[in-house]
Amino acid sequence: MTDILYKELSDEVIGACIEVHKLMGPHLSEKIYEACVQKELATKGHDAERQKLIDIFYKGEKLDEQYRIDMLVANTIIVEFKTVPDLNDSHVRQILSYLEVSIYEVGYLVNFAQNRLQFQRFILQNDRKKYKPAGNGK
Repeated sequence: MTDILYKELSDEVIGACIEVHKLMGPHLSEKIYEACVQKELATKGHDAERQKLIDIFYKGEKLDEQYRIDMLVANTIIVEFKTVPDLNDSHVRQILSYLEVSIYEVGYLVNFAQNRLQFQRFILQNDRKKYKPAGNGK
C-alpha cells in the first residue's frame, strides 16, 4: 500500500471543504468559500492563508515574480477554489503551474458550484522541492 503524501492534512482540507459546501450550498462566490474554509480549518488548528503570494523558482533561484494562490494550508498544501459549471483543462493547468514552479508538492482544485462538491488532488515533486521550508503537514 502506498502512503498518501500529507494524508492527515489532506483529509482535513477536503473535510473542511465538504463541511462548508454542505452548510453553505453551491451558489456563493469563491471569496466566501475561501473565508469559510479558512475558518473551518482554524477550528481544527490549521493555519490557512488566503490570497497568498508564493515564490517561483527557476534553475534553483528564486525569481522576483510570484503567483497569488487562493489558499495555502499549513505552509504545505495549495488549494485553488472555483465556482464554475465544470472544472476544465485551464483550471488543471493553473494548479499544475503553481506546483511546477513552487516548492509545494500537493494541490487541490475544488469546485463549489455543483450540488455535489467537486475536487481533484494533484501531486508534483521536482528539484524545486528541496528549497521547501519546514511546514507542519503530516
